[in-house]
Amino acid sequence: MKKLFFALAMLALTSAASAQLYVGGALNIGYTQSNLNKSKNYDSEFNFGIAPQIGYAVSDKWDIGAYVGYNYGEDKRYRVHDTYTGINKDLYHGISVTPYTRYYFAEANKFRFFFEGRLSFDYGMVGTYVKGEDDIDEDHDNSFMLGLNVIPGISYELNEHFSLEMGLSFLRLGYSFTDTWEKGADPDEHVHSHNFNAIFNSNNILGSLGQVTVGMLYKF
Repeated sequence: MKKLFFALAMLALTSAASAQLYVGGALNIGYTQSNLNKSKNYDSEFNFGIAPQIGYAVSDKWDIGAYVGYNYGEDKRYRVHDTYTGINKDLYHGISVTPYTRYYFAEANKFRFFFEGRLSFDYGMVGTYVKGEDDIDEDHDNSFMLGLNVIPGISYELNEHFSLEMGLSFLRLGYSFTDTWEKGADPDEHVHSHNFNAIFNSNNILGSLGQVTVGMLYKF
């Protein structure tokens, strides 16, 4: 009888713990383009990111978890001249590990609204491609970035197990430190930068919506 009671107790504890665990993933795709003076010249930005996710609900209000992601970005400037077409591109490939904590501050029917604090560690390659009138120049640097951001989001419960999420990255507030260096460079040749970000583009809300992160969660 004692063994049966112990087995049932362990099963109940295991079920309760697994009910708090969830897995998911986020997808981020953004593209903006601006034509200059109604000509064939334009500037464009494209970014893509994918981040598998695992998390744990500490309470009804608080979650902890982590993303592991891959990111790609391209910043392109296209210029048409009389005798040639010039192209200047900045490229980025990177991997990231981002632990987070999340606070749900409001609920409405199946919607839940939250703020998510993220501490991100990113390593990547920054490349530059320049096509001029007579030649093509390419250059590649390495980069490491440490970031701390707060991002608002919305969760919608589809059923007992599945939820949809949106992270509103265009409303983020944060800080980042970046270390960039060429291959084989000495430590004193590294370039450091500090950035404080408070992003909201009220003049181009539709364009900013390209920075929405869409994800899906499965709760055990």
